[in-house]
Amino acid sequence: MAVAMLIAGCGAAQEPKSAPGKVIELSTAEVRQMLDEGKQVTVLDVREDSEFKEGHIPGAKLIPLGTLSSRLQELNPKEPVIVVCRSGNRSAQGAEILAKAGFQTVYNMAGGMSQWKGKVEK
Repeated sequence: MAVAMLIAGCGAAQEPKSAPGKVIELSTAEVRQMLDEGKQVTVLDVREDSEFKEGHIPGAKLIPLGTLSSRLQELNPKEPVIVVCRSGNRSAQGAEILAKAGFQTVYNMAGGMSQWKGKVEK
């Protein structure tokens, strides 16, 4: 049992990785931790401009979901990308677009900005 706990503990300390074609779900708290630790990631906001102007994660890049497929060249496929939207639905779609395009490490922030503002920033 102690061995299992040690193995589980070691795995928990590592940053989650995805393979091309796979998306990893992250909570808003996990995203906050990654950003606070200075992890080299691109935060991609796939909401509309008006939503983005109401509030966004500092440093986030805005590419609305409807234009994402035609703007993939604006992103580095070798850099980890955290995809964000209002609630997690559009970001899941955006993350799938990136994964299918061969981006190496793709995260979807579950709960979106609604949860980011409600739970993380209080």
